[in-house]
Amino acid sequence: MIEHLSNPGKFLESAKKHLKKDGKLVLTTPNLRSLYLMKEILLGKTRGGHVVGFTEETLRNLLKRHGGL
Repeated sequence: MIEHLSNPGKFLESAKKHLKKDGKLVLTTPNLRSLYLMKEILLGKTRGGHVVGFTEETLRNLLKRHGGL
């Protein structure tokens, strides 16, 4: 769901504030490097609503920048 947010960094910062000390945040998002998603993008068949796309690397960088989750 993180790909639908206009400011995923703020979401992560807020999530960290609300998690218990040993709490865990579970994120799911399409991987822009998946062959299936690349094919869908090239064919113009992606579903609307995605504000941003992530690869494993970009998601890890975002997590490091916003709360170290």
